[in-house]
Amino acid sequence: MTHIADPDYHLREPLLLSIETDASGATVVSESQFNMYGIGDTLEDAIADFVSMLIDYYKELTESESELSCHLRRQALALRRIIAHR
Repeated sequence: MTHIADPDYHLREPLLLSIETDASGATVVSESQFNMYGIGDTLEDAIADFVSMLIDYYKELTESESELSCHLRRQALALRRIIAHR
């Protein structure tokens, strides 16, 4: 993925996603670095769900960075390298 459809955020670098279809026929988009996924009836829906989860995770970590464990601080730093607020 090279861009996200969000007016407030953009990707600084591409994000490698895996695309699969689950047993029920739903499309699942996943990413291994942050252990995140999105699911939907179509690829577009799954990507939109994934982006929503990714942005929520970014906000949650970056807004409370001083209170995070070492592992989550590393996650926040990695997200800041990939995502930028406009």
